[in-house]
Amino acid sequence: TAPRIIEAIQNFPEPKLNEEEVKLKDIQSFLGVCNFYRKFIDNYKDLIAPINKLLAEKIKTRISAPKKSRRKWIIMEEKNSRIWTEEHHIAFQKIKEVFQKTREEGGIRLAYPIPGRKFIIRTDASKEGIGAVLAQVSPDGGELPIMYAHRVYNEAEKYYPITDQEGLAVKDAIKKWFHPYIW
Repeated sequence: TAPRIIEAIQNFPEPKLNEEEVKLKDIQSFLGVCNFYRKFIDNYKDLIAPINKLLAEKIKTRISAPKKSRRKWIIMEEKNSRIWTEEHHIAFQKIKEVFQKTREEGGIRLAYPIPGRKFIIRTDASKEGIGAVLAQVSPDGGELPIMYAHRVYNEAEKYYPITDQEGLAVKDAIKKWFHPYIW
């Protein structure tokens, strides 16, 4: 990782807790620097999720509909206040920690693919989105991560059953993210 990028992330000013609305440009600037390395950070989507939520214009909440209604759910929308909370502070600090750590400590990880070695694809689905890691078997039998990929669900995918979300992770890993490496 380039030292000047690590320095930029470490020196990025954190908004004050519960005081004022965070400027959209500040959020976008921080995410822009961090997102460049998303492919090399394990569970990046989970780390960044609280801060990503600040980008939304409106927050959608799903609540149960009244019993007399034909609908099961009602979607409520409200303006996103963009107030920096403890949840955002924790995510901000965790991201900074990842950029300080070495590969062995769980920081940014990257290995070059070696032709002829077997690839391993691991996938996962969470309530926020899906993710996958492409790895290769190392000479000592361990796994060397080559690339991480992840994304948040679109509006429809949020309501898929968990088995369908897991299947979606496998499909995206093979067809979208790691296709050039495994065919």
